[in-house]
Amino acid sequence: MRYSLLIFIIGSLSGITFERTYGKAGITDIGYSVWPTADGGYIIGGTTEPGDYFRSYLIKADSVGDTIWSTVSSTYNGIIVSVLQTDDHGYFSLDKNIYSGSFNFQFARYDSSGKNLWRKSYGGDKDEEPHALKATKDGNYIAIGGTKSYGWLNWEVWLVKVDTSGNLLWSRTYWGAKDEIGYDIDLVGDGYIIVGFTNSLGAGDRDVLLIRTDSIGDSLWMRVYGGPDDDIGMAVRATPDGGFIIAGATYSFGAGGYDVYLIKTDSLGDTLWMRTYGGPDWDGGFGLCLSADSCYVVVGETRSYGFGLSDLYLLKVDRDGNLIWEKTYGFADEDRGYEVHLTPDHGFIIVGATRGEHGNDWQVYLLKVDSLGNIGVSESPGYDLPIRIYPNPSSGWLFIDGDGVSSVTLFDVSGRELRRLSVGRRVKLNLPAGIYFLRIETKAGPSHEKILILE
Repeated sequence: MRYSLLIFIIGSLSGITFERTYGKAGITDIGYSVWPTADGGYIIGGTTEPGDYFRSYLIKADSVGDTIWSTVSSTYNGIIVSVLQTDDHGYFSLDKNIYSGSFNFQFARYDSSGKNLWRKSYGGDKDEEPHALKATKDGNYIAIGGTKSYGWLNWEVWLVKVDTSGNLLWSRTYWGAKDEIGYDIDLVGDGYIIVGFTNSLGAGDRDVLLIRTDSIGDSLWMRVYGGPDDDIGMAVRATPDGGFIIAGATYSFGAGGYDVYLIKTDSLGDTLWMRTYGGPDWDGGFGLCLSADSCYVVVGETRSYGFGLSDLYLLKVDRDGNLIWEKTYGFADEDRGYEVHLTPDHGFIIVGATRGEHGNDWQVYLLKVDSLGNIGVSESPGYDLPIRIYPNPSSGWLFIDGDGVSSVTLFDVSGRELRRLSVGRRVKLNLPAGIYFLRIETKAGPSHEKILILE
């Protein structure tokens, strides 16, 4: 069941933008991975808890976020952590699944309609923790995470390569005296770049760990970044200049608490620059992609900014790490983003989780934004800058913001004034479904906007 709807057709340059949640009342639903599909839609992977156990959850959405189909695994304790589309328009996923009493890496294959074709699991008698999946240049798949079954007695980085049928080709572990886990991987040259954390090396508690390997997973070099406290790398991408960009969270540097941590390196992993972003509270980066102009876009969570306990946090920086823009999204309670991808219209598709729009249950949260991070923008005559009015249509919440806005008044279709609305924060409307109008007063004069409230 879909709970909220926001669709704007802004124009051919901006493309379609929307904000959606998916799930059922009383059930925890979380989206961890999203992939743009060949038909212009999206495949979403995550987990749902219809009873006492989590199950793998796959959703196929069209170009405006409408559900085409969804499927829930019949096996218990499943979480899709990463999903991709295959060449035949089916899907390949990496799952965290319990097998013989411990968690392991599970690979699953689906056809184009979401029918599960097979599942294959790998791991030992202890826990494994999968995190990311990529298609390789030779048509196979590579996965990264952590293992306690292999290597030393602690958590070790585990790299696993399988073929298109899920058969194991090889695996590698990378370890130290304490814990190491890999969180993301990207293809580079004839090998791979891995990011995660290490407790064994570095100056602080956890430190960012970067590993460069060859095509068969043998380590070429390893680098560690961080300060005296806790630092972790969550996402990595190879950059056009031959280097790498790392996103994560740092407690060693920044404005206070954890902050979004961005590190740019050269081809050998030597630091070119390091930046932090955020405020006095908790902020972190979970996902990363390159924009159409080869800048860097990071998605995560912020407790320093926004309107709830936490909000989904999206920021774009240039190739030197200078902030271009930052945005927050969400509802009244907690919201976070886990993965972001560039879309063909130069916008971005983001998946995560939200709690607070409909009670205390987590819901899958999907956003399609334009190249400036906007979901929907109303550009009324007389405004020097766009006024943000969203969501519109709305399920009951409305946010209005923009430079020079002095007052906003809400009217019904008969012209009866209903109330004044606050500017710069999310407002609960408490209105029946229907059409309403806003009168927006600015220094340049008044403007009127129509909004639609959904049931």
